[in-house]
Formats: sequence, C-alpha cells, structure tokens
Amino acid sequence: MSFDKTYYEALIIRYFTNEISENDVKQLHAWLQESEENRSFYKTLKSTWILSGLSDEKSEIDSAEDWRIIKNRIESKQVSGNGRTLRLFRLLPIAAAILLLLGIGFNWFSPNDNTGSFLGTEGGELVSLPDGSTISLFKNAHLSYDFTDDNQRKITLSGAAFFDVSKDESRPFIIGSPSLRIEVLGTQFLVEDYGDVEAKVLVRSGKVGVRTPTDYVIAQKAESVRMKGNGALEKYLSEDKNSRSAQDAILVFEHADVKAVMSQIKRHFGLAKVIYNGDFTDCFLTSRFEQKSLPSILKIIESTLGITTDLTDSILTISGSCKK
Repeated sequence: MSFDKTYYEALIIRYFTNEISENDVKQLHAWLQESEENRSFYKTLKSTWILSGLSDEKSEIDSAEDWRIIKNRIESKQVSGNGRTLRLFRLLPIAAAILLLLGIGFNWFSPNDNTGSFLGTEGGELVSLPDGSTISLFKNAHLSYDFTDDNQRKITLSGAAFFDVSKDESRPFIIGSPSLRIEVLGTQFLVEDYGDVEAKVLVRSGKVGVRTPTDYVIAQKAESVRMKGNGALEKYLSEDKNSRSAQDAILVFEHADVKAVMSQIKRHFGLAKVIYNGDFTDCFLTSRFEQKSLPSILKIIESTLGITTDLTDSILTISGSCKK
C-alpha cells in the first residue's frame, strides 16, 4: 500500500460524517485521482459504511459526484446554537466496530489495543489510552501510541495536545514530537510542537523531562519550557488558562497581549499561520469565549480592539492598530 492508510481512513470517515473542512475535501479529491488503488480503498470503506446502515448513499464510487455532494454539505452546514459542531468521536466507535467486524483493519479507532492513531477534529478530540491516560487533541493534531513495550509507553505527536497521564513508575510515558522528546511518569501538561514554529511544553502538575539533541531540562507545576532556534531549551514561569480548551471549548484571556491571544486561537482552531500587519504594542484583551465559533470570536475581537482580521485558507491576518 503506497499511502498512509491510517491517515486516509480517518479522512474518509470524517467525510462520511460531514465533519471535514473544505481544504481536507480538496485533499481527498486529489488523492482519489492519483491511483486506482486509492479509489479501490475508498470504495471498500464507502460500501462498508453503507452496509452498516449509517448512510443511505449509493455504493458506487463517483469522485466527481462525491466532491459536489460534500461541497454542498459544507456550504449549507448548520452550526449548532452554541457555535460548536458535533464531535466526530461520538460516531466513530460505531463505525469502527462495523469496519472491524467486516474484516477491515482500522487501527485509528483502537483505544483498547496496544497501538492506535488519532486525528484531532473541529471541537476537539478526547482520547482514552489503554493505561487510563487521557489526551485532549487540538484540531489537526495527529497522535499515535505504541504500548507493546513492557518497559515504556511510546507516543508520537504532531501538533498540540493536553495530556493527563496515569502514573506508572515501571513504564515511563515517552512522547516524541518533531522537535522534542518528553519523559513523564504521571502528570498533566500541554505539548505544542508543529515542527515549524517554537515548540513548548507547559506543566499543570507533576514533573516533566524535556529533551532535544543538545539540551535537557526538568519542568514542574506552573513552569513552561520552550525551544529556541538552536535547539537550546528555556524554562520560564507561565500560566496558560487555555491549555485544556480542546476539551472544554472555553477560551479565557485576562489582559492578554494580542499576539498571545492569536497564538492560542491558532492552536485551538488548528490554523496554519497568523500574520501581523500593524503595530500591536500595548494591545491587550480581556474576554471569555465559551463554545464560540472562530468567526464569532474574531468579530468580537475586532469590535473590542479596533483591528481587522482576515481568514483565508487557514491563514489568519491581523491588521491595523489597537484602540487607545
């Protein structure tokens, strides 16, 4: 198989359940055009989904027609009154059980096995691991785990996630991210590492060891660690009130610098980048957003601070200057 089976299983199921962004639909559509192998894999999953009774759509694959249907779904998608979409993981266990029953390997939904993989969706993804640890994945974060080694619990993460790790002194919990290696026994902490920006770890309780190829530090409760461009690690005091926003859908800012605000909004909504055009010196926000959509939050920030925002293809541009 010449493609990442785990990733495309997740993408296809998100398509079937309407929990997919337009950019991801474009990616899926392009992938379908690449090879007959890809189209065959998609057709197998789609036929199984229809047989499950969760869908009444036709079983024949028609990528052009599927593109039209899902594009219309996105354009007409209704957001619930609280500003959040339905969390995908409420439907996934059903899908997983059916697919596994019919003999299709589907490790992406295997929280009771020793290996598995997950993709953060809009509204957050709460993952329960076999050891009792729980993880809140932010949107577009990708996590996989391997508990086959009796001496350690191995995690691979790309993106942002909040960890609540069950204590097991005989089996350290090891996280590998694009820039960091994190070692814990049992604690609560946030990891943010996209591989192309400053990686950081924020500790809510317990102790966490953070390692790069050239440095190593231990952080405790209320301490954070960030990686500099040369791989050196810097420890500092920091309180991120929104480290669990992927789970509770609440963003709280108390006299927060606008760049810090946008950084946490970027993490929460899985944006690709934030661009600043203007002077944001002495620009602070105090506000609370509970189960609000990104457009709603940006509109309130614009009104409060007197700045303008533009969101295009997951890139957020902030322009102007704050009200004085």
